[in-house]
Amino acid sequence: MSPSARSRRPETSRPRPGTRGTVLWAIVLLAAAVAVPARAQTLRIVVTGASDDPLVARLAAEVRALGFEPVFRELPPDAILPLELDLAARAEDAAAALHVLPGDDAAHIWLVDRTSGETVLRIVPADPTATDASALLALRTVELLRASLLEPPPEPPPAPPTPPEPPTPPEPPPTPPEPPPTPPPSVPEEPARLSLEFAPAVLAGTFDHAPALAIHVGTHVRLTDLLGISVLGLVPAVPLELAITAGEARVYPGLLAAGIRLTFAGPGDRWLPFVEGGGAAGFADVRASPAAGFVARPELVISGAPYLRGGVAVALGSVFRLRFDLLLAWCVPSTAVRIDGRSVGDWGPFLLDAGLGLEVVAW
Repeated sequence: MSPSARSRRPETSRPRPGTRGTVLWAIVLLAAAVAVPARAQTLRIVVTGASDDPLVARLAAEVRALGFEPVFRELPPDAILPLELDLAARAEDAAAALHVLPGDDAAHIWLVDRTSGETVLRIVPADPTATDASALLALRTVELLRASLLEPPPEPPPAPPTPPEPPTPPEPPPTPPEPPPTPPPSVPEEPARLSLEFAPAVLAGTFDHAPALAIHVGTHVRLTDLLGISVLGLVPAVPLELAITAGEARVYPGLLAAGIRLTFAGPGDRWLPFVEGGGAAGFADVRASPAAGFVARPELVISGAPYLRGGVAVALGSVFRLRFDLLLAWCVPSTAVRIDGRSVGDWGPFLLDAGLGLEVVAW
């Protein structure tokens, strides 16, 4: 074997002097990275008061025993406890803040829990038989802290089972709509049955002298829309005057009649034409004023007379009507007026009456 071959033996590799130190530093950094999150998970609790106070020191020891980190902070004497405790917990990024006010009769423990947002005030009566009042008070305070932070909230009672909904009854069939109420039968209005007539009239019984004036008075009872009964009278108002040299005579003619009337319209119509016929009794009251040397003898002449009457009425409203009628009668016998045996004038046998007046619907 040549010397050159011997000099080429494989050499064992050794770590460099700086490599071991690098590995150790990596292990330390890894452990620190693991420890930092674990420490970051420790909750901070603010404990008010000086750290050298026996009660505060004992309270901090109990907080550490629970696994929390106590943070000491002093409050001003006039501090508003709920508000100042909450501000202190926020300033120290703490989960809660404790403040204990010892007294002779009782101690007031204030706890502000930021995780739940609650503020709790617990009043603990003093125990005169306790040998170490600070230790007892610290223990009570920590129990309150443990109940607020460590114990899970009580589960709400289970909701009562929802009763099954009753089966929905089937909808009833739709009710057919009720027929509209039948209106009561209309009762026809009772037509007017009774009317009264009043009119001035012109009465003529001869063409040789002027006519007389009379008052027409009558009544009409309507039995049906077509048929009715009428009664009328012509009362003399201004007589017929006759005169000759032998004297003067005044004739007061009149008439009483009753008949059947036919009306050719309904009671509610405005225009009511009618025709009427029947029997009458005509009369003429003759009163004479003879000249000197003559004797007068008054006389009342009565004669029978069938008559025919027609006309039309116009309704002026529900009560009054304006009417015009014409009557024609035949008086038998006629009336002859004579003075000293000489004829002064005749009345009849025909009788013509024309009237324009009012009709009043009475019933």
